[in-house]
Amino acid sequence: MNRRQFITGAGSLSAIALQGCSTTETLQAPPEPQGPTPSYLAMYGPMPGERFPIPAVDLTKVPEKLWRRQVDYAGPYPVGTVVVNTNTFFLHLVQ
Repeated sequence: MNRRQFITGAGSLSAIALQGCSTTETLQAPPEPQGPTPSYLAMYGPMPGERFPIPAVDLTKVPEKLWRRQVDYAGPYPVGTVVVNTNTFFLHLVQ
């Protein structure tokens, strides 16, 4: 087998391999980002009646994965404990 036959054979094999990479499905656009719900707007809204008034938080500048939410947590800590997970950068209040 000479070099020319090898290159021709390799080109044929790569064309066959690439045929499996094609698709006939139409791609859908990703869903448009949803704005914060009214409960989040109330949770992060202004607190003018406080001794030291707090302005509203601009939720467009905070990634949604960092918004407050209730999650299941199984751990050895009693109710009322604040657990700081330094690996994932989350803070948990055990309830």
